[in-house]
Amino acid sequence: MFPQCSHITRKRGVYFFRRRLPRPHRGEVVVSLRTKNFREAEHLASFLGPLFNRAVSTRKSMTTADLKAILRQYLSDALDADLQHHRNTKPGLSVYSGRVPFGIDPVEQDIETIDHLISEYRDWLIRREVSRAEPTLSRLMAENNVPAEDRVELGLGLLQVNVQVLEKARERVVGGAVDPFSAAPADERSNHRNDSVTVAPTGPLLSEVLPAYLDYMVKEEGWRGQTLAQNSATYRMLQEHCGDKPVQSYTRKDMTAFYDILRALPALWSKRSDWTGLSLKEIAERSKNEVVPRMTMKTVSVCRPE
Repeated sequence: MFPQCSHITRKRGVYFFRRRLPRPHRGEVVVSLRTKNFREAEHLASFLGPLFNRAVSTRKSMTTADLKAILRQYLSDALDADLQHHRNTKPGLSVYSGRVPFGIDPVEQDIETIDHLISEYRDWLIRREVSRAEPTLSRLMAENNVPAEDRVELGLGLLQVNVQVLEKARERVVGGAVDPFSAAPADERSNHRNDSVTVAPTGPLLSEVLPAYLDYMVKEEGWRGQTLAQNSATYRMLQEHCGDKPVQSYTRKDMTAFYDILRALPALWSKRSDWTGLSLKEIAERSKNEVVPRMTMKTVSVCRPE
């Protein structure tokens, strides 16, 4: 019998040096010692053993660029999967919670679910709890031969990517699962990239066209009483939070930010005397730790600018 841990094996009378590769690699290294004499083979193996150990111990970790490439691919795949899931969900159902109880707005349910997950992932990221990224973390490490010493760095990156995916999912829930279209094809934009000049939208400000617009809606659409007051207040709030800009310059990002601030407001925020004179953002910030009813998605939808 061979001495234990000698890493020597024999085949057809010839001795071989044999060592298994450490994880995450698979397989083994087998080198013929070209001798049938055990003592000679043992002597040769005593030199090969340290060389093997040195070779596997000096293997470099993956570079930051390598890890980022893995994370970018995962981000792209996750966003595509989320978009497909969003589009495949039947109208009237929650995208992320399936069927919801009667009377519960599925959009509001989705936003609450996503906000909860974002909060969890951010907390795990702060606490460096990379185990929360399992089993995806182990799968990516195995698929890309990521060494064990890079597990924490990849895990933290994976937690951050999941936050980004959830933020995009939230944006799709609020604004729709359709990315903005460009006026020109990609190749045309590329050809004229150096010659193009970004031109800011021009035109009358919201505050300038709003009186005439409200007057038109009163005459043509019959806005009266609460409807008129509610829409007038909504436009004032939009102007306060997003700024008084040319009408064409308001973007989906502006609308998303506006809806978010509405949902953060207490349901009776306008009736609190101690909040008089504060901006919407200040009210939302001061009341975020208070246990009070918030504006529901139904109310927010009513506040949607026409």
